[in-house]
Amino acid sequence: MVDSHPTYRRLVKELIRRHYPAIRVKEAYDREDALGKIRRYQPDLILTEIDMRGRRIPDLPQQMHAIHPDGVIAVLTTCDLPEYREVALKNGARHFISKSQSNGKAIMEMIAEELT
Repeated sequence: MVDSHPTYRRLVKELIRRHYPAIRVKEAYDREDALGKIRRYQPDLILTEIDMRGRRIPDLPQQMHAIHPDGVIAVLTTCDLPEYREVALKNGARHFISKSQSNGKAIMEMIAEELT
């Protein structure tokens, strides 16, 4: 789970743990922290924001995919613009979920889809 907002990371982590207690969730707060943890842990699923601390990083999924091509990347973002969606999906993200349109259900549906 990559997001610069600790409250959002905590909420998503709690949501995942409630529905999937066996899933271990690691947290990262920025690009560098995320890339280091991806190298170290090789996660099956990477949930990431592309707007952290006011800096948009639309190529972050591409950087993550280059490090760990087998990991599934899901962008959970406030940048719900068609151009960001297009760049994210073109550059390695399998999912793109708007934070403003998700009440957690979309995240759980995406995880269920990936687990099957």
